[in-house]
Amino acid sequence: MTETIDLQRTTYNDSKPEEWKALIVAMNSGKKVLINESVYYYFLEVLPPVQMFKGGFYFAEGAESLKRFSRTVEGYQVKQLNIINPSWTGVPCKVNLEALYRAGKLGSVGG
Repeated sequence: MTETIDLQRTTYNDSKPEEWKALIVAMNSGKKVLINESVYYYFLEVLPPVQMFKGGFYFAEGAESLKRFSRTVEGYQVKQLNIINPSWTGVPCKVNLEALYRAGKLGSVGG
């Protein structure tokens, strides 16, 4: 079973530097991280998403691993995947990342 980290109390506007750092470390762990709406929208708006899908988006800054942000019945969540940002190559990503994720072809980091 995948471990879940609950950081829903960490908000973008009101968090202390050590809370934001803990959020980033958790997001890079490959575990499912429960987040709140302010964090979800911060990452949606800070850079253009790599790709959007119904209920979420893929995010990466430069040549880093993709992070899958989604809205589910559990709330907002993020999980780092084991694929480097395909947009970093300068070639638009024409592959449906969500279809690959649902087919189990995009695993999480460390698992």
